Amino acid sequence: MTHGATRTRVAAGGFAWTSLGYGAQALSQLLLLVVLARELTPADFGVVQAALVVIGLGRLFTESIVGPALVQRPAISDRLVRTAGTIAVACGLVTAAVIFVSAPLLASLFDTERFVPVVRVLQISFLIQAFGVVSESLLQRELQFRRLAHAAVWSFVIGYAAVGLSLGLAGAGVWALVGANIAQLGVFTALLLVFRPVSMRPDFDRESARELMHYGGGFTLGRFFNYAALQGDYVVVGSSLSSSALGIYGRAYQLLATPAMLLGQVIDRVLFPMQAEIQHDRARLATQYRRAVSLVALVMLPLSAFIFVLAPQIVALTLGDGWGGVVTPLRFLSISLLARASYKLSDTLSRALGLVYARAARQLVYAVLVVVGALIGQRWGVSGVAACVAVAVIANFGLMAHLILDATGLTWTAFAAAHWRGAVLAAMLTALVAPVAAVADRVGLSPAATLAVACALCAMLLPVLRTHRGALLGPDAAWLIARLRSKTSSVDRPAVELRS
Repeated sequence: MTHGATRTRVAAGGFAWTSLGYGAQALSQLLLLVVLARELTPADFGVVQAALVVIGLGRLFTESIVGPALVQRPAISDRLVRTAGTIAVACGLVTAAVIFVSAPLLASLFDTERFVPVVRVLQISFLIQAFGVVSESLLQRELQFRRLAHAAVWSFVIGYAAVGLSLGLAGAGVWALVGANIAQLGVFTALLLVFRPVSMRPDFDRESARELMHYGGGFTLGRFFNYAALQGDYVVVGSSLSSSALGIYGRAYQLLATPAMLLGQVIDRVLFPMQAEIQHDRARLATQYRRAVSLVALVMLPLSAFIFVLAPQIVALTLGDGWGGVVTPLRFLSISLLARASYKLSDTLSRALGLVYARAARQLVYAVLVVVGALIGQRWGVSGVAACVAVAVIANFGLMAHLILDATGLTWTAFAAAHWRGAVLAAMLTALVAPVAAVADRVGLSPAATLAVACALCAMLLPVLRTHRGALLGPDAAWLIARLRSKTSSVDRPAVELRS
């Protein structure tokens, strides 16, 4: 493994390539959403969203039971890798069979007959994904971020966007979304196997399986509870309200979660293998964690303010005139944008430290808070659910931060101080765009024009930030900018880069 300056370049390159990959995914999803929102109804989106809740749960078991253990373990053998592949495929087969048989029962939760054929077709994704789990994990372990980014980009461009748009414009209805999801995963898996070939010969070593399952079991348990939290609100909305309500809530969630998902996935993809390598140096990890928290706050707090103020224009421009019900839920969910992104820092570090069971306990609490909150909030419709879920997300942010602060020795004072510059930027941005939104509403300015004016005003902050970078952005942002600009670094420089 590289060290010092080389490690910094690897990390910077990893963030750049991974951001490109996930950025392409987010852009493809957004473009497809913009087009299909005008071709499909909220009920169509609701049916597919309900099916993806179930499919995502099955994929969780197929992916998590062995993949993260391959990345986290200090050393691996060929037999352990083959055993991991055998377990992954077996999990895919079992999960597909369970979902196929239980589809009618699951459909009763969402009160829609169209659920059964959709979920039974989507279950093909279990088997597709199972064959790529080991290759993806090994590429991540080997810090092959460029290849992972290429796989992500081309799978979404060719698989998700091209197939989804073609089917949608051809009038395929819900099957446009189904085809997009299956095609994306198929292309992604194929590219993983090309970039990192692995032996397909089945093998099972009991000791290797025990090593994988101990870590993988705790990891999967945490992922299960986290998934229950992320999807519990969908289940409540779909079962207690309607498919149309679920479609509205799902679009609000997607618009809000896309930036947090993008940043969170980039963080996890790059930092997890690097943190696992230095998992015994708690002081270095504490410094890295505080720095990352500060940088995330600088991005997400201003973005949260922008979305909250300009939610009507964002919804009208991206979804069209028939989606006005998305505005209020989007505003409630935007309050939790920082918490959604920043908790991923705690989540990634907890797994690198092997704290998978402590993490699982906190994710169980999070799941309970989401489901109970959604049940309470549904009395006030989709907006009530969004408000209660936002509170649950913020609570989870605090729970996971507590786990990391306790493990690394970082103080709550230092943790809180890492957020204040982001809060100042959010206040400055709000002062700029709030008058624009108010005036645009009075004079009837189009959503596109309103957003263009708001973005132009925000761009006016850039010279101020450049001139007063130290005061407004702080030392952590200055550190990042210096690292991104630097082409070379001294090998004997104190280790204050991503590994510190």
